[in-house]
Order: sequence, then structure tokens, then C-alpha cells
Amino acid sequence: MDTCMAAVFVGPGKPLEVQEFPIPEVEPGAVLVRMEMAAVCGTDVHTWHDPTASSPVIFGHENVGAIAQLGRGVTHDVLGNQLREGDRILFRRGGCGLCTRCAVGESCQVNRGYGFLPSDQFPHIQGGFGQYLYLEPGPWILRVPDDMSTERALMSVVGNHTVLSGIEKIGGDLDG
Repeated sequence: MDTCMAAVFVGPGKPLEVQEFPIPEVEPGAVLVRMEMAAVCGTDVHTWHDPTASSPVIFGHENVGAIAQLGRGVTHDVLGNQLREGDRILFRRGGCGLCTRCAVGESCQVNRGYGFLPSDQFPHIQGGFGQYLYLEPGPWILRVPDDMSTERALMSVVGNHTVLSGIEKIGGDLDG
């Protein structure tokens, strides 16, 4: 397979368009993921309504997929579990390693995450609303245990940070 399909945000208030994209060769340190499930996040909905939103973009930043191809040098997840083609994974874009948020273990403030990157630029397929997603070299990967359902794995991505963010916004104490 040389190409894949993805649903593309083409502008505020417009229906998503299914478009065809080339599947890039997997470079060292990168991973090609066959998408299994992507959540529709509130951020996607807000973006769809935002008249200043950038497009085209393949939405989908809360995802579960299976490894279709590992780039040379990608052997283990963040917990040291060995990775193989076919393993289900959770993932996010690797941080820059230089910003304040990276320094304290939070999401990078420099690198935009999957589901927010322009689909008209290489490697194109960087959102979960497609058949495949390309992880650029150095991604954060967590292998999903075999005995965990894909739905439960996805909810761990969606639920945990959303709930924690909500608690912080209403003034809750996460440390106590």
C-alpha cells in the first residue's frame, strides 16, 4: 500500500473531507502506526468552530494504534517494554527537551502535537482521523498491554488529562 485515506479539516464550519495521502518511507527513529481508534476531543470541536483555525489538518490527538512499521533504532517504549510490529500503542510527539514544560515533564510548548499539524506538508499523515499516522523520529510511545481493550486504552488518554485539567481549572489541589 502506497497511499491511505484520512478525514481532513478544511476550514471552520466545513464538513471534513476524505483525502488520499502518500505513506512515507519510515526513517530511522520513526514509526508508522495503523490507526485503531481516535477520540473526538473538545479541542477538535472548538477548532471546527474557530474562524481563525489553520487548515488543512487531520484531527485526532487522542489515539490508539498498532505498529505497522518500526524505524531503525526504535526498540522499546518509555517503560522499557520491547516493541514489535502489531503491538498496540499510545503515543505523542516527542518534546524539544529545551523548553520549561519539557524540563518539568509536561507536554512540550514548542512542538505541536499530532492532530494539530498541517496535512499539506510532509509527512502529511499526522492525525488520528486516518488509516495511518506517521510518528516522527523520537516519539513518546507506551505499549498497550495485551489484556487491555482498545477502548479502555483510549479512555486512559482522554480521561486522565481531561479530568486533571478540569480539577486544576476549578482550583482543586492535585497534590493533596
